[in-house]
Amino acid sequence: MTSSTEPRILMYTPKAIKKDTCRLIMHKFNKKEKTEVEYLEEQHVKCVNDDDKDSFKYVDKLGRLCWNITPSSEEDYMYFADKIMPNMPEHPDFEFISYMQIMEYPTGSSMPFHNDNADSFDTGTAVIFLDDDYTGGNLIVDDMQFNQNIGDAVLFNHSTDVWHGAVSYTHLRAHETSLHLVCRL
Repeated sequence: MTSSTEPRILMYTPKAIKKDTCRLIMHKFNKKEKTEVEYLEEQHVKCVNDDDKDSFKYVDKLGRLCWNITPSSEEDYMYFADKIMPNMPEHPDFEFISYMQIMEYPTGSSMPFHNDNADSFDTGTAVIFLDDDYTGGNLIVDDMQFNQNIGDAVLFNHSTDVWHGAVSYTHLRAHETSLHLVCRL
């Protein structure tokens, strides 16, 4: 259960992040080396080297390349937070990023519908689309479908109660993958 006491909201912000900023984030993602992880139950992983636990990149059980970042990884965290936070709405549920994940979706993959497994400090979720060179992959939040473009953001609070996911990526053009940045706020 999230600690949000605010009414439920769902926001779509076109061009929340500039295209050049999205490209910088994608470049940093592509340069990050994979981390050795141990696969646990469901979609959970554990870093083999405990020193990597606050900023690690791995392939999940669904074939998606993921980079998880926490505030304890100051350099990586601040790099992304400095680019994202100025573009977040002024709202109590979007004041602090407690967790970030950049995900690369290959053709045929999706984001299964789910509720977030968040801790009590998480009050909202922001999904930012870092590219738009694909078809399919539309985000659905509470039965609302979004046809997103590069830099667009979808934000919602009470993410442990809100069903959300993305349909299958049917065709990815230039990069063969699609990148999304998810921030738990």
